[in-house]
Amino acid sequence: MQETTRTSEGLRSTLFTTLDRFLNGEIDHIQAKTTAKLADSILKSVAVDLEYKRLIGEMATKEGPQSVAALRLNIAMTADAFERGEKHEKSIDLDGTEIVVAEKGAPPAAKAKPSKAPASRLRKVLVIGLLPQQAAIIQQEFKDTFDIDFCTADDIRVIESKAPTHEVLMMIGFINHRASEIVKSCTADYSHIKGGVTALRDELTRMYGAM
Repeated sequence: MQETTRTSEGLRSTLFTTLDRFLNGEIDHIQAKTTAKLADSILKSVAVDLEYKRLIGEMATKEGPQSVAALRLNIAMTADAFERGEKHEKSIDLDGTEIVVAEKGAPPAAKAKPSKAPASRLRKVLVIGLLPQQAAIIQQEFKDTFDIDFCTADDIRVIESKAPTHEVLMMIGFINHRASEIVKSCTADYSHIKGGVTALRDELTRMYGAM
């Protein structure tokens, strides 16, 4: 019995073979049309699978893995095994959480894995004197490792309120004498950063490595 290789290349080969047989008069238009329709159905099923995986990934990222489990779809990544009646278990990492898909007939369950620490548990850092555009870059790069606040040297109230509970990094050239003295009176945990984003990035990386 002839079988089509279960790949996109195998499907194309079958379609071209069918076309050749039709042009050579070996099969009629009904057989050729039937093959084409079957191929189209296969391609549509692949498109559905891809769209399903994309939506599940987005849902898990935005709403959490529990929202995926609540759908009780029971087909995540293992539909082929289920169709064959096989018992199967597969773990799928979605945004740091493991979704366990059990054997056919059982709803997927969410099993928590260690995830990113909430902001309240991250190491608190106050950066004084960074430009807004630079602050946005640093915030994006280190948002999962530090709880970073930014202010200018003129934000005296912010400095007074946060310096006692934060590690303070002062950008040389963008810090004035008054702000520096306030920091020193609030905490001994401060450093001066000579340079811009690159120097600050290096210091934060060093701090993270020392934790």
